[in-house]
Parts: sequence; structure tokens; C-alpha cells
Amino acid sequence: MDRITIKQWVALAGISLLTFTIFLDLTIVANALPTIQQELSASNTQTQWLLNLVPIALCALMALFGRVGDVYGLRKVFYINMFLMALFSIGCGLSDSIEMLIVFRALQGITLACITNSGALMPHNFQPHQRAKAMAIFAAVGGSGLALGPVIGGFIVELLNWRWVFYINFPIVLIGIAMCWYSVVENTHHDGTEKIDWVGAFFFVIFMVGLITTITEGGDWGWDSTWVISGFIVTIISLIGFIITEMRVKQPLIPFPALMNRIFLPCALTCATCGAFIMTLLFFNPLYLQTILKLSPTLSGWLLLSTSLAYILMSPVAGFIDHKTGHKIGTLVVPGMLALAAIFHAQLRIHYQLPLILLAFIPFGIAWGFVNVSPAVAVMGTSHEKNAGAIIGALWTVFNVGAALGLAIFGLFFRQMQTTHFINDMTSSLGTLSSTQIGLIKAMVADPEHSDLIASHFVHDTTSHVLALFDASFVYAYNHIAVGLLGVSLFTFFFVAFVMKKSK
Repeated sequence: MDRITIKQWVALAGISLLTFTIFLDLTIVANALPTIQQELSASNTQTQWLLNLVPIALCALMALFGRVGDVYGLRKVFYINMFLMALFSIGCGLSDSIEMLIVFRALQGITLACITNSGALMPHNFQPHQRAKAMAIFAAVGGSGLALGPVIGGFIVELLNWRWVFYINFPIVLIGIAMCWYSVVENTHHDGTEKIDWVGAFFFVIFMVGLITTITEGGDWGWDSTWVISGFIVTIISLIGFIITEMRVKQPLIPFPALMNRIFLPCALTCATCGAFIMTLLFFNPLYLQTILKLSPTLSGWLLLSTSLAYILMSPVAGFIDHKTGHKIGTLVVPGMLALAAIFHAQLRIHYQLPLILLAFIPFGIAWGFVNVSPAVAVMGTSHEKNAGAIIGALWTVFNVGAALGLAIFGLFFRQMQTTHFINDMTSSLGTLSSTQIGLIKAMVADPEHSDLIASHFVHDTTSHVLALFDASFVYAYNHIAVGLLGVSLFTFFFVAFVMKKSK
């Protein structure tokens, strides 16, 4: 039967709504970060952790949750984790310190790793000839939470307060679970022979957490510090342990042989590149709009809406193009649009330039709309239903590895470039700086939301000049990480064009 039934539509709506909540929770804090930073007196590194904790947990646990779903039941794992996520969201909203908020945010990230199960349930509820259409709708509705998160977050902060960016999850999750409970089916029959690679999962979690933590904190701790050196040693040992374990077990956490093909590799690189682009700019764009351009969270949200609208409008188009032309064209659109967005991001300046901002944000949204369709459908076509959770989990793990590593690496480069540029400009303007002045400069870079207050500790008549140099150094570093993202996007484009065979 070609037509999608009413029960299938309800299943699609329920899965998409819960996935919408997952993606919404990933990005809704982005536009609220400046407000959270100010109210909880958090540093720039601490607020970066709030945004990066979820992708770290996702990239460390998504493959495991995909495998757990394959073994114990996709629906069971999905429903339990979504309910726990809703409870932890309330904990985030009730947090009265940045440390408490970070803890509940980490717990949220753990439960959100069940997103693998939402994508893996799609093949169980739709026939092969229905999946491209269903995935396009799934991506448009579910993934729109990713794009709309900063916009909704800005409105909530203005109308209510930042705590409601977390409280909003609870009612949405309850509605979504009720819809899925009625309609979602799971065709896989588990015979009890499947095993979970718990040892491999342990090594992989330690590897990812160690790697991201060491990169993120290395600039603050010092690269020659005992903590950083120990972190790298633990990271390398855990990676070796993971590889050895995966080579020996019969049912590995990540089925590498099934992934080593001309479809998965370019799709994975595309997802990793897009993840790095998304997470890096989700962190820095609101800071640029609110800290440098002095825009309100609401106006910032309206500008970010251009990315969201491009995403929502292009997701169905991505499904149509994927169905008509095959997966290669749709996959190539992603790094192509990211490169275009990076070019315009590199041109943004201290002054408000609406056309340039839109030219920077819209291609970003177009790429976002395609990445949730073409690579995912291409990879699903290479998998069997019983391995769907592991395969989709592997692809989305790569996406979140790119997101977590991207923000960690580009965040580190940003802080170092801004600090160096700021110190050089201050030295040229004021002469030799004292250790106290250098400390104030580093404090402004670490805590941009309180830059006005920190700058007041300089000589009074130089405060405005110091703030002008701070803004200039921020934009300098902001433009340069855009150039870095451009290089990564171009490399991905040519790799996909060369490696990926045309497939439908």
C-alpha cells in the first residue's frame, strides 16, 4: 500500500515531536547563554560547557544507546529516557548556581542520547518507498527544534526568564510519549543472542570525555600542566583500549566493517563538518549579536530566525531532491552552503549590517535542512532493520563528535586569538601592560557579558577605549574561526564529490 495510513501519520508526528524536543533542548540555551552567564556569574568557559555538554554526551553515548535499543527494544529505551529528560529539565530550571545547572545539563545530555532510537524506529513504521517522504517530514518537524531553539530561547528569556527554556520540555514530552504509545510499532524480534559491548562503551566514553575536556580546558590550565598531560594520556589509552576491544568482540559497539563503504564515509564527514559548524556558531552568533552589536535577546532571536526558516523550508526540498537525483547531490549541498555561510561570516564587523547578517545566516540554514535528510537516508539504505539503531547511532555519533570537537577546538582558538589581538592592541595604545592589566584583559575574554564592569577597573578615561578594543578583538577572532570553518567545509565538499558514488 503506497499511501501512509492515519496510524503511521500519528507515529510520525509523535516521533517527530519527541525528536523536536531533543533538538530544541540542544540549542534553546544558545540565545539564553548571555543572560544565564550574567545571572549566575558564570565564566565564558562555564557557559561554553552548558552548550557543549549535550553533544559530548551524545557523541559518547549515542552508539551505545542505539545498540541498547537494538537489544532491549527501541521503544522501551526511547520512552524511558525521554521521561527522564523531562525530569532533568525541571532540575535545570530550578538550579540556583552554574555548577548545579552544569550537573543537570550533563544528565540531560545522557538521556538525550536516545535520539538514535527515534531515527532507528523510522524503518519499522514505514515501507522503503515511503521512507524518503517520511524522513523529510521527520527532519523538518523534529529537526526544526534545532534551528528554532535559539529563536524560542530568545523570546522566552524576554517574556519570562531563562529557566523556562528548560521547563518547556516537560509538557511536550508527555504529549509526544502519549502519541507514540498509541501508534509506534517495532518489528524486530529479539532472540536473546544479541550482546552489548559494555567494555567498548566504557573506553569510548572515557575517550570522548577526556578528549573534549582536555581541549576545552587546556587553554585555561596550560598545555604543560599535569592535568592536561594526564588528560591526553588517559585519552590515548582509552582510544587504544576501544580499538582493541572492537577488534575482538563479535558484536562491537560500532560495526566498523558495515561502515567502511563509499556511502557512509562521505556522509559521516558531511555530518561531522555540519556538526562543527552548527555548534560553533550557535555559541558565538548570540554573543556577537548581543555582546558586540548590543541587540536584545528578542531581536537576536528574530535574526537567528532567518537560519531557522531556511532550515524548515529546505528540509522538504531536500527530501524531493534526494528522491529525484539521489543522495550525492543533496549531500554536496551541505558543505557547499556551509562554505558560502562561512565566507559571509568572515565579513561581519562591529557595526550592524542586516543584509550581510542574512547572507551569513541563510545558507547556514539551507545546509542544516539538507544534512538531516540526504546523509541519513543514504546510510539507512545500507542497513538492515535489526542494525538500524547501531548504524544511525554511528552516523549521529559522528555528527556530535564533530559538534563537540568543533566547539572545543574553535572555542580554544577563538579565546587565544582574541586574547593575543587584544593584548597587542592594548600594548600599542597604552604602552607596556602590567600583570594586573593583562589579567583584566583575560577576564574580559573569559567573561564577555561582564566586559563593561571589568573594563571599568582600567583608568576611568580609558574605559571606552578598552571596550572598543575588546569589540575589535572579538570580531577579529570571530572572523578568523569563520575562515577556519570555510577551509573545513571546502575539504569536505571535494572529498564527497570524489568519493561518494551516485546512489538513489
